[in-house]
Amino acid sequence: MLGEVINGRYQILSELGSGGYGQVYKVQDLHHNNQKAIKFSNNHYSLLLEYNILKDLQGEGIPRLYKYGQYNSSYFLIMQLLGSNLHTQLRSNRIDSSSIPNILYQCLQRIEYVHNKNYIHRDIKPHQFVTGVNSNQIYLLDYGVSSKYFIDKCHIAFQSNCRFVGSCHFASMNAHIGIRLSRRDDLESFVYSAIFILTKTLPWIENTENKELNKWNSVFRCKREMLQTIKKEQPEELADMLSYVTSLKFEETPDYQYLRGLIRKMGTSKGLLEVGTKIRLNRNQRHSLREKSVCQIKRMGVRIVRAKSKTAKHKHEPSGILRSEKKCPLERPPSQGYASTNHNTSFEETEKGGFPEFSQKLRSLLQHKP
Repeated sequence: MLGEVINGRYQILSELGSGGYGQVYKVQDLHHNNQKAIKFSNNHYSLLLEYNILKDLQGEGIPRLYKYGQYNSSYFLIMQLLGSNLHTQLRSNRIDSSSIPNILYQCLQRIEYVHNKNYIHRDIKPHQFVTGVNSNQIYLLDYGVSSKYFIDKCHIAFQSNCRFVGSCHFASMNAHIGIRLSRRDDLESFVYSAIFILTKTLPWIENTENKELNKWNSVFRCKREMLQTIKKEQPEELADMLSYVTSLKFEETPDYQYLRGLIRKMGTSKGLLEVGTKIRLNRNQRHSLREKSVCQIKRMGVRIVRAKSKTAKHKHEPSGILRSEKKCPLERPPSQGYASTNHNTSFEETEKGGFPEFSQKLRSLLQHKP
């Protein structure tokens, strides 16, 4: 497919990534003589849904959307070409540790923006956050499994026994046990992402990489003990953050300002915060970006805003599962937009479609807490 010209205009230069929801390539726009990204999918419904969501979300930190079209039997989106994702940069030691608070701050801003537009992302992880070409701004990608949580001026209803959605290692505990997702679940995934950005790993990764058949179950059991692990090994601000987001009610509006204050506090306590800083890249990454620069975006500095003090302590209340047998209706038929339910998936892959399977003993341990 490399070198092929799509609809007489977009010439494919290289592959940027692929997954259960499509393939992404870098293309040359022959009409405007610049480079963009193209996402292909054989699933018209799924890609059209993502196109409509992106149209609603257009704004700061959201990839610029140019075109939706069809090529042969496939459908495609033309979007702004951006840099590499945080997961790749972390694995390559490209991010300067002093920039981590600024990165987390921007990631939280993107999530809050999406929530304010009445959507939940449902697949928050470091792979979905990418830097702009000049490395200053963080963008949030991939809305293939996103959905509205606020419809016709009403919050969606709480339901259990829903199909799981997301990426196993970063999914919320509610996703593991089949509870319908809301804003609190995006934020729980954000905390797991923050831990990964700080440590380049998660406590359950090594214990579950070779246990694919029981991956969702084994990761869930480990996550239930997460708070104690964080309190011993991670900054206390992360423990406070996780305690807070897991205590949120299904329809509750999160206190994003409180979470920003914790990020600021963590940066100050670790000596990482710089006033008016921009995201720093290690020298080899700056050189790489200069070589690969393909478009210009507005230069932005990231400034941490001081949050008002919050004296009230947020107590952690463990989440559980409803004993109701009412099932969550599918948002689309299984043949239209669901990724494979095969559990033999990679670390990065998004999954959607299977019902959680738990032993009777494990279910009896879960408390009823909407």
